[in-house]
Amino acid sequence: MKKVIVILTLAMFFSGCQTMSISPSDSIVIDDSKPILEVIPTIKEGVTTKMELLKLLGEPANMTNMSGTEILTFSKKVGISALFSSRRKIVTLQVFIKDGIVTQFISNEGYQ
Repeated sequence: MKKVIVILTLAMFFSGCQTMSISPSDSIVIDDSKPILEVIPTIKEGVTTKMELLKLLGEPANMTNMSGTEILTFSKKVGISALFSSRRKIVTLQVFIKDGIVTQFISNEGYQ
């Protein structure tokens, strides 16, 4: 009986150390939208349109308007967990749009 408990404990320990868990609600992909990191290289200032971004990324997490410039913020999370730690990688993309065209964008990656 002790051998069974030891074997099960070791199996859970080693499987927990190698497990990466990503829940559907925290995934970087939402619906049919592409991952932010795949879209960033395709964005061209002065060329890419707001409609193209919305088609690729879906609805932004936040939209604001400052003096005629729209600011769209896209933010996606990826959950990563191991046996004794849990971190969330957050990818954020802010896109500045004037007259329906991207004028500037900023991307950040961080952990929470």
